Amino acid sequence: MAKVYVVTSGEYSDYGIEEIFSEVGLAEAYISIHKRHEEYEDEFRIEEYGLDPLAEQLRKGIGTWEVYVHNDSDDFIAASPSDGTTVRKHGTKVIAADSYLTTYCFARNHAHAEKIAQDRFAKFSAEAEGIA
Repeated sequence: MAKVYVVTSGEYSDYGIEEIFSEVGLAEAYISIHKRHEEYEDEFRIEEYGLDPLAEQLRKGIGTWEVYVHNDSDDFIAASPSDGTTVRKHGTKVIAADSYLTTYCFARNHAHAEKIAQDRFAKFSAEAEGIA
C-alpha cells in the first residue's frame, strides 16, 4: 500500500495540516526549511498514512461498522458506519463496557453488521461462561 506523509503543527483547535508528501524525506526537508524562520514557533510532526487503505472493501461495497449491544440481552443499541482506522485497530474483538458490548466490523449494510456482531457477541458470552 502506498503511503503519504502529512506534516502537521499545532494542537487541539490550533491543529492543522501544513503539507502532504509522497516521500518522508520531502516532509523532513519541508520541516527543516520552515523551522529556520522564527515566525514558525509550532512543533512540526510527520504523520504517516496508508493511501486508500479500504480500497478492496469499498470496491466490494463493504463499509466499516461499529455495533453496540446491551450486556444482559440481545437488544441492539446501535449499528452505525465507523471510520476504517478504528476497525483496523480493534479487529474482530469484542470490547466490554459496564452495560454494553462493542465490536467493529466490515459489512455490506446495517443488517449484515448486526449479524456479524450477533455471532461475535454469542462467542464472547460463551467464552465468558466457559462454554467455548
